[in-house]
Amino acid sequence: MNSTANSAAAATSNTPTFGTVIRTAAIAGGIAATVNAALWIIGSLFANIVVPLPFVVVFSLVFIVLGGVFYWVLSRFLGARTNRVFIIVAVVFLLLNALAPVSATMQPPPGVPLFNTATLIVTELMHIVAGVIAIRRLTGVGR
Repeated sequence: MNSTANSAAAATSNTPTFGTVIRTAAIAGGIAATVNAALWIIGSLFANIVVPLPFVVVFSLVFIVLGGVFYWVLSRFLGARTNRVFIIVAVVFLLLNALAPVSATMQPPPGVPLFNTATLIVTELMHIVAGVIAIRRLTGVGR
């Protein structure tokens, strides 16, 4: 076997399986959903949080699992560079998603109530929590 074949075999053996990545993403999503639900409850003690709690739980789970699928696809093509690229893309995605609650304080999408300041603060915190948990858990899956 030549060195290129050895490198490809080593990269493949270190590449996590789809099941491992999805399981890790589901656990990360569950952790994020739990922490975000706690943030929602705490925020609701002080103000009216206009985002329904089931949305918080579902979005935390679904988007982190989708992030896991993206991580798995990256791992198939990028090998050792997967974590670096995933972190960059995830942080950009997180920053862009941080604009949604801000825009919902001015002009929410149809069917969504206008966000008050408390909802803005809590949803921004929830985005950070979900992003940090997803990035930490998924970038650790290949180690």
